[in-house]
Amino acid sequence: PTITFKDEKLLRKATYNYLSQLGVSKKVFDKAFKAALDEQINYKEKIKDKGLDIFRDANFKNKPIILLIGRPYHLDPMINQKVAEIITTMGGTILTEDSVDGGNDLTFAEVLTQWGYPNRIYSAAKWATQHKNVEVIQINSFGCGFDAIVVDEVKDILHTAGKNLTTIRVDEVSS
Repeated sequence: PTITFKDEKLLRKATYNYLSQLGVSKKVFDKAFKAALDEQINYKEKIKDKGLDIFRDANFKNKPIILLIGRPYHLDPMINQKVAEIITTMGGTILTEDSVDGGNDLTFAEVLTQWGYPNRIYSAAKWATQHKNVEVIQINSFGCGFDAIVVDEVKDILHTAGKNLTTIRVDEVSS
């Protein structure tokens, strides 16, 4: 079934329609749905709290901080060539776009902000502009549709604060 996480009412309707076909009662569904939403919020808060702890610790220890952004599948070491591991081995600290609180305001973006994942990247890039000691590396599969636009927009966002973007392109013939 098609399930959207963007609209809670549509999420509720689609998941209930699917699960009711498997015999899940409305009462059980309602309880589980609320618990799942609460846990999703809790999980996201824990990730951001941990990111803040890591950020503060790196600042205290005067360690380089790298905001590593990309798509979820770029977390796979076979795809990203162990970029995060290499950076941490060299004494750097890694944060990811889901571990920083970039907020939800995307009015600064010069592109259509209709896609959830690029929006997280834009918000994280904006967050990086507010922290002098944070540099940004974007892992990118350039051949992947609108990622070319995402790279350009992140570059523009960072340039507003005098920062440059380092882009690592993966899963291309020339990688």
